[in-house]
Amino acid sequence: MHRDIESKAAVDSFAESIKLASLRQLPIVDLIDCAARLTSVGQEQSSAELYKTWIAHNADNDLLHAVYFNYGVVLMAVGDRAGAINAYRESIRLKPDFYPPYINLGGALEECGQTGMAVTQWLEVVNNLSAVNGESVVHKTTALHEICRVLEEAHKDSAAEDALKPGCRRFRIRAAQMNMIPGDARHFGPPFVLCGTRC
Repeated sequence: MHRDIESKAAVDSFAESIKLASLRQLPIVDLIDCAARLTSVGQEQSSAELYKTWIAHNADNDLLHAVYFNYGVVLMAVGDRAGAINAYRESIRLKPDFYPPYINLGGALEECGQTGMAVTQWLEVVNNLSAVNGESVVHKTTALHEICRVLEEAHKDSAAEDALKPGCRRFRIRAAQMNMIPGDARHFGPPFVLCGTRC
């Protein structure tokens, strides 16, 4: 019963949100909220339609890159890999220093069998993130994990190690500069293991 009420409310909200999006009157917070409610009741297709409509009528919004990213996530959820790949690429084109779409684009490309292109996307994150802060550490670690996983699955352990060394070295040097690595560890690298080898 409760689920039915939530579903009806989400569908009702969808109709109004589509109308407001077409009139450029749907704030981004409301867009994301409505899309999330639709997704939570199994209406991913409606969620994708809402994002598509909002994008079509709000192309000058400063947060368009984030909306394209969310649109890509929903498209992947409904099985539209090609659409998701295009959405992630557009997000990257609009804001090249926004790194979540690189990670998801890599995942979408991997699912399409394009592992080389996937690794290229993840390396973009590794090679371009030099700052050491909470957000960059999460993005870089995720990208390193994905690279390592894909190359190990392909039994290319030495390629995995080679791909990871430059990123780990830059990360270690920057962390040492910020005194984030204690004492003598600065000389030997961070105390974590990736791909069965110390970076």
